Amino acid sequence: MNKANHLVLFFVFTLMIFLMNHDWLNAQSVSTNSIVKLQSTSLEQRIQAMQEFLSSPIESKTILRSAFENPQYEEVYWKFAYFLSIIGSVQEIPFLLEKQPMVLDEYEQNIWNGSLERLYFKVREVGEQNLQITELSLLLEDSLVQKATASKGKIVFKVFNSSPVPRLVKISLGLWRAKMISFPRTSIRWLAPKKEQTVIHEELEITWKPNTPSIRVSLSLEEVGNPQERLTHKVLYPLTKKQPTEL
Repeated sequence: MNKANHLVLFFVFTLMIFLMNHDWLNAQSVSTNSIVKLQSTSLEQRIQAMQEFLSSPIESKTILRSAFENPQYEEVYWKFAYFLSIIGSVQEIPFLLEKQPMVLDEYEQNIWNGSLERLYFKVREVGEQNLQITELSLLLEDSLVQKATASKGKIVFKVFNSSPVPRLVKISLGLWRAKMISFPRTSIRWLAPKKEQTVIHEELEITWKPNTPSIRVSLSLEEVGNPQERLTHKVLYPLTKKQPTEL
C-alpha cells in the first residue's frame, strides 16, 4: 500500500474518534494482534485494527509502547507515533522523542512531527515562551590542520527555558561559507521547565573552500505553535587560532 493510501486511512482513523460512543466500536477489543492487523495488506484488517486501538485507549497505549521495542516494526514506528498522538497524552512526547528512528523520509518525518505537535497542543499554555539560547559553539576535529578543507565535529548549544511549564521547540542549524555533508536535521526538542539543557549534534561533517577565513554558525529556535517569537543566535568560527566571535 502506498503512502497516499496511508493518508486516507489516517483520515478514516481520525473520523472514528467521533464514533467512540457507538456500540459497534466499543465492542472491539485491542490486543497484540492489532499490531499485526495494522500491517495487513487487507484494508478491512487495517480498519479493524484502528477500531480496536480506539476502543481501549489505556490498553492500546501499553501495546503501542511495547511495539516500539520490537526492531522488526522500526519501518512503521511513524504509524505507531500517529496512533499514540490520537489516544495519548503529553506524557508520550518524551517517549516518542526517545524512540524516533535515525532515518525517516520526508513523509514519515512530517507524520512524526505532526504527532508530537498534536500531543503538545492538548496542553500548551498560551503566553510568552520564555526561552533563551545561552551558548552556541562549533567543534571541529581538523579545522586547524594546514590546508584542511573538511572536518568532522559537533555543534553544541544550550537553551534555557525559564517558564514554569515544559516547551516543545523546533531547532534549525545553518552554516555560511561551508556546506554540510552529514548534518543534524531540523529537530524537535522537549525542554523541561526552568532547566538549562545541553544538546550535542554528533557526526557533523562539513567542507569549505581553500583559504576560507571563517565559518558562520546560526541556530534558530521557536516554540511549536509560536513562530512569532523565533530566536536566532550566530557565531563566527575562525579557521585559524583566533577565538570565535558572537554576532
